[in-house]
Amino acid sequence: MERETYDSRSMREAHADMGITDEDFDAVADHLDATLLDADVAPEDRQTVLETVDGYRDEVVAR
Repeated sequence: MERETYDSRSMREAHADMGITDEDFDAVADHLDATLLDADVAPEDRQTVLETVDGYRDEVVAR
């Protein structure tokens, strides 16, 4: 299977005009965590996903 690459706007460019706050980002992360919990994802895997998502915080949140 050939892997596709993303070649559009960066995360920062895509979210620049959205006015996303840390509180907004946290709310989405909380919803994601609840969804993963409902899907019986193992705690260590949930943590890995949430750490990965949090790695995008500075590119998504308006500063």
